[in-house]
Amino acid sequence: MAEFEQLMRTAALVGTALFAVLLLARAAWAWRSRGERAGLRHMPLTVRLVQGLRVVALVLFGLGLLASLFVLQRGTFFMPAPLQAGFAIAFAAYVLLEVVLAAWLPRRRRAWLWGLGALATFALGALGLLFVLGAARAFAYPPLADTVVLARVPFEGTWVATGAGASGATNHHDRIASQKYAADLAALCDDGRLFRGDGGRQEDSCTFGAKVLSPVDGVVVHAIDGHPDGASREVLPGNHVIIRIDEGRHVALAHFRRGSVLVKEGERVRAGQEIARAGNSGNSDFAHLHLHVQDMPVYDLRGSRALPWRVAGMERRRYLWWSLVRDGFLLSNDHVRPAP
Repeated sequence: MAEFEQLMRTAALVGTALFAVLLLARAAWAWRSRGERAGLRHMPLTVRLVQGLRVVALVLFGLGLLASLFVLQRGTFFMPAPLQAGFAIAFAAYVLLEVVLAAWLPRRRRAWLWGLGALATFALGALGLLFVLGAARAFAYPPLADTVVLARVPFEGTWVATGAGASGATNHHDRIASQKYAADLAALCDDGRLFRGDGGRQEDSCTFGAKVLSPVDGVVVHAIDGHPDGASREVLPGNHVIIRIDEGRHVALAHFRRGSVLVKEGERVRAGQEIARAGNSGNSDFAHLHLHVQDMPVYDLRGSRALPWRVAGMERRRYLWWSLVRDGFLLSNDHVRPAP
């Protein structure tokens, strides 16, 4: 885990530095050659068309890459917020300068250079369009009227969604019908990291042993404990609890630490009540909390149907700032904590 975290941070630093250098070099070139330009209105129609397409391609690519950074790209939750902000600002400034130069101050070039430019524009636009379409899919969550609203998030402190949403663009559960809207969540340490030290032991994870709270008022209809942490994948959810909200709506929470489940079948629980400790039991690669809503009182991968869900109130950081969200949903990379 420590190696992957370092990889993400290094990649972000290199990317930020690259765009900063490109920005400075482009600005210096524009200043030196300002007298060699001809306005777009004096250019042939084909040149103006290419320049117009280039502007569109750059904007699409810019929006797509920023969407990827904050929502689509798996693993960017390892990047601290200042690094994300630095990358976003450097990249946005570079794209803005390129758009200005392409739209207002084009240079006269040979035909073959314009051909290469048109080809590059097509490739950049296609890539940007793929990014944007992926982001559009990610944000296409079912409307409030069709979702189950949870009273609160099932934890204290700040956690991050390592996979969530209604699309495969942000959620690896999407391919399984019974878990389509599931979310995997991991707790953050006080310094914003996912683990202490080098993360070599499961106890280094700030998720392992963290309190898990009931997100709803309801009745426990299924409670399993006793499966070892990080040793057995035979029982998919490992140690888990299912809480019935009402007929046909049940909240499933899974991968608890062995011996930590505090509730029993038939027990009524209140939202905010501690029910277990997060762990690494079942089909789990690292300590995390799995949450989904389903129509059955048992964890049945083939027979149950997943239901979309939202949270009545929470604080969420999807980009660079925190905001209070009512009846909101989660996507990959969202940082979330209880509403004040």
